[in-house]
Amino acid sequence: MHWFDTMQGTISVLGTGTPQGSNNGFKNGSPNALNMMLWKELISKLAENIGRSCRDAAGPKGFLKFKFNPSFETIMMEICKWPAPVAKSEDVLLRFWVATVQFDAPKSEFDAFRDCFLDTDSPYAREESPVTVAAIVKAGLLNPYFLLEHK
Repeated sequence: MHWFDTMQGTISVLGTGTPQGSNNGFKNGSPNALNMMLWKELISKLAENIGRSCRDAAGPKGFLKFKFNPSFETIMMEICKWPAPVAKSEDVLLRFWVATVQFDAPKSEFDAFRDCFLDTDSPYAREESPVTVAAIVKAGLLNPYFLLEHK
């Protein structure tokens, strides 16, 4: 079996478009135990890889593993400076939040997200950037308002 065939099976379990002329649709996208587990695993691995890429962010080429659009790369470059004060600001976290979750979630969701990372008692208060950035990305993308409501 070719790796692409295996990946196609995984993608169809996560939900897939069905381009059939004017009868386009999206099938298999309703949340269930299997596809939610797969989304969690995929987003967790993506978040870890983005977090690890922060080690490369200070280099002359910026993010070596990912090609972000310029405005999002600016946000990520700031977050990658964690735990420096420039990264630990509500403004930086809000810009990340708006760039990913957008306005699909109520303000209380952002408040909880912000407090998780900026509270002085947070385990991320003094954590290294790869760990914190991975947690920030994961928390944003696994937010139910993003994951289940984003269309």
